Amino acid sequence: MNPVSLICYNTAPAHLPMTVDAIVSAVKQDIGNVGMYVTDNGSTDLTWDVLQAMEGEGFHVSRYAHNISPVKIANRMLHHFFRDCGYQYVLGIPNDVILPPYLYSEMLKVPRGFVCASETKDKDALARPDEIRAVCEHTPMSVMLIRKWAWEAIVAKDGYFLCEDYFHYYSDNDLALRMAACGIRGAQLNIPFWHSGSASWRLAEKDVADAITGQSAIDSHTFQGRWGFLPRESRYTELASDFNFRG
Repeated sequence: MNPVSLICYNTAPAHLPMTVDAIVSAVKQDIGNVGMYVTDNGSTDLTWDVLQAMEGEGFHVSRYAHNISPVKIANRMLHHFFRDCGYQYVLGIPNDVILPPYLYSEMLKVPRGFVCASETKDKDALARPDEIRAVCEHTPMSVMLIRKWAWEAIVAKDGYFLCEDYFHYYSDNDLALRMAACGIRGAQLNIPFWHSGSASWRLAEKDVADAITGQSAIDSHTFQGRWGFLPRESRYTELASDFNFRG
């Protein structure tokens, strides 16, 4: 089984079709035997009804009645995948992407603990590159393959994977520093995927969008309190790429 995890929070008319497109592109991966795990994180439209209709062999759905921190959901799901299901890896994707069919199989060929793809805003630019290669060690979490051994290393060191002090924002930057402290290097490949980007708030009604984006300032304060600087500062870039950094 090749598991894929997707979390969605749909509150606007454009969200559900976008979610379905993301799911279809994941299920159509040429690797075959995809196990789809979709979590409805408090959507206010018909998402849950649609997901229930899709449920079946290899397609698993779960629901939170009210929107909660996606960081908490991700931690619970990863524990389920690696401890309960015994998977050796999982591909995590947001609900506003379209994946090329070769993405999963090619990412699995790279033996790093964290392997990411590269986003594009052009839906016509998803052709397989002539040479698939790593472009950097930066690991943006939009579309990311996580291997069990890397997850276990982070959890063993810190007692958790994603820090739940954050609601959502900056949790990936926090993880990048803790990866560096573990001596773990990820890889971002030149495999393209289409990404709308921040669709959960960009396409939502103003009150919902404000609630989501307002969390950014809170999470920013949390990050600075934990590390003493912000990701936009040079200190972050230096430490995240420092092999001798120990946290």
